[in-house]
Amino acid sequence: MKQISFDSSGKKFLLQTSDSSYGLGISPATGFPVHLHFGEKLRTPDELPAPEEVQNLPRIRETRRRHTFLEYPAFHSAHYTESCLLALHSSGARGTRLEFDSFRLREEADSETLELLLVDRLHQLFVTLVYTVYPDSPLLDRRAVIRNGGGAPVTLRQAFSASLPLPWSDTPYRITHLYGRWAAEGQIAHTVPEAGKLVLESRTGLSGPFAMPFFAADDGSATEGNGSLVFGTLQWSGNWKIVFERNDSLNSVVSGGINDFDFQWNLLPGAVFETPTFTFGFAEHGFGEMFRKIHRHIRTHIEPESTRGKVMPLICNTYGAFRSGEKMNAANTERAIQKAAALGAELFVFDAGWQETLGDWTAHRSKFHGTIRPQAELAHRLGMKFGVWAELESADRTSSIFRDHREWFMQYPDQFPADDELDDSASGRMLLNLTLPEVEEHLYRALDSLICENELDYFKLDMNRLFTHPGSPVPLPEGGQSFGTRYVQALYRIFERIRRKHPDLLLENCACGNFRSDWGFDRFAFRINRSDNQEGLDMIKLHEGFLCLHQTKAAGGGCHISDHYFFDFNQREVPRRFQAFAGMLGSLSIGVDLTRADPEVMESLRRYGALYKKLRPTVQNGLYYRIASCYDHPYACYEFVAPDRSEAVVFFFAHGLQLQQRLPAFRLRGLDDRARYASTLYGALAGDGCTPTELPERLGRQLAVFGIDMQLHGDLDCRIVHLKRKDD
Repeated sequence: MKQISFDSSGKKFLLQTSDSSYGLGISPATGFPVHLHFGEKLRTPDELPAPEEVQNLPRIRETRRRHTFLEYPAFHSAHYTESCLLALHSSGARGTRLEFDSFRLREEADSETLELLLVDRLHQLFVTLVYTVYPDSPLLDRRAVIRNGGGAPVTLRQAFSASLPLPWSDTPYRITHLYGRWAAEGQIAHTVPEAGKLVLESRTGLSGPFAMPFFAADDGSATEGNGSLVFGTLQWSGNWKIVFERNDSLNSVVSGGINDFDFQWNLLPGAVFETPTFTFGFAEHGFGEMFRKIHRHIRTHIEPESTRGKVMPLICNTYGAFRSGEKMNAANTERAIQKAAALGAELFVFDAGWQETLGDWTAHRSKFHGTIRPQAELAHRLGMKFGVWAELESADRTSSIFRDHREWFMQYPDQFPADDELDDSASGRMLLNLTLPEVEEHLYRALDSLICENELDYFKLDMNRLFTHPGSPVPLPEGGQSFGTRYVQALYRIFERIRRKHPDLLLENCACGNFRSDWGFDRFAFRINRSDNQEGLDMIKLHEGFLCLHQTKAAGGGCHISDHYFFDFNQREVPRRFQAFAGMLGSLSIGVDLTRADPEVMESLRRYGALYKKLRPTVQNGLYYRIASCYDHPYACYEFVAPDRSEAVVFFFAHGLQLQQRLPAFRLRGLDDRARYASTLYGALAGDGCTPTELPERLGRQLAVFGIDMQLHGDLDCRIVHLKRKDD
């Protein structure tokens, strides 16, 4: 069945996702593309309203009406709201009139694409709006391709990916978005802009952390299981901007793309500029359906093919045990590798401290005798995979790369950064300038060499700096303010090459915790450091925000189970059971110092690892249901259901319960109503999270109507229930 159709005039287009419809038409009066619909399923383009019907707004002048509900508004004439395109032409003119010229349909193996060609004939500027839909996904992609067909340069001051008028609502939209900082990334916020603009953005050079490129918009009535909402995310790893505007006609529009802050692109004659992809979705049944649609799209179109449908290994990481100091050495790590294999770990990771300096990615001469190959070989002999951490994009001032190539580092042409001008002045580290082709090639070769020489199965890319001097001593063809965009483009090219050469490499994306949190980089990285904050209780709240943008199995980090919780956040002693259960929500890692672990600790870790392996197929590849949110209660309940409904895993967490508080029955979702499920409870016995307690069998319908009565107590209490459908 065709997913994209058009009417007989070729002026109305209907795009079908797996469960929603998107419509647009060409205005006969202006030639501008007009947004007609995004929401419930339609059958044919004839069901779409005409552009003049949509633009027939009361009390608005005709000239103004023609600039409403536009698919890609350019700054021109009576358009006073947010523009997607602002171009400065060689004549000095700043107006760009983009009229429909033609369209083209393309079919790929897994998608269909509509390309609308718009032309500013006066300046010979061509903009192609690209819409892609997938037969197996409820989401659609939008982007723009801008080409200078004239004989003089054009300066792009703003070049967004898309604009989306929201369905009419007589009340202001409620915008759900993600904000944060280091150790508190991805916190969920709800904002109601009564009038004017709400701007979400990043200016740090990375896609976070103060905001993350995600939004959901509803009329304020949507709940977990009811209500319609529109949502979206920008696939970009640098500076981005999303703008919500409620204009004078009380219509609401969302638009976004690369941030116009410190951005300018000199588009030479014949040159092309492509915007990043903006992905949109529509849900009729609340936030829960939104989560599941997002995760479905990630699994089929974002996640690297090598990990789709698979599970994440049980990881031992050195940082929680040894940090990066003298304890991080050959003798200690070899003992830890042997004990990790004994407890059932599947991947051993060398975090910071193995290298000589940042920038010179060779093993430390005194701590590792100049090579980590023996440790990699030991892990492989013991049946584990092996990986390392590196912060490739920065270097110490004591490194040879800094000594030999000072011109390779971020700097303005007349200003070399002093220590007190850096994001982290204590370290004296600087960021490399990826806009230089020689630096891009150097980083690719450094990473490729590291992988090949040590037979790495896993690589953890860190990035602990924000941009402070985003400039180059070498003039850039597109101008100095193209720096941030060119940097991200170079980063993508490096990892596209790495993915092609090493398709089975497991890659983790870490940046000051979770500062580079976007689908642009998720295409390369299977695992994401959710936060440097891996204190068990904080992990619960961090995980809810994380799941707005990522699937649960991607939730990484170095030490979910640890004696230190990385930086001793909150000075709270978290029981090992709570740490382990919170870690099992994602990709579990152990950061205990195994060289000092006694037999009792080793047995405890072995049993938690075995439970993780038992539950992970359902948790990591199942459907997510947020039964009770920790944002609303001093308790939380999360359910993961296998796609065939044969199993479910339900997590229960609580903290700060008082006055013998009784918890409600937790009504489960997504199960087979008529099937009977065997239930196993973990965590009921004090101090032991792994001894199973069998519960009575129950029908799926009973679990949905009457729920599970799970009473937790006091502080840092937790349980897991594993449901398995009976064969009969």
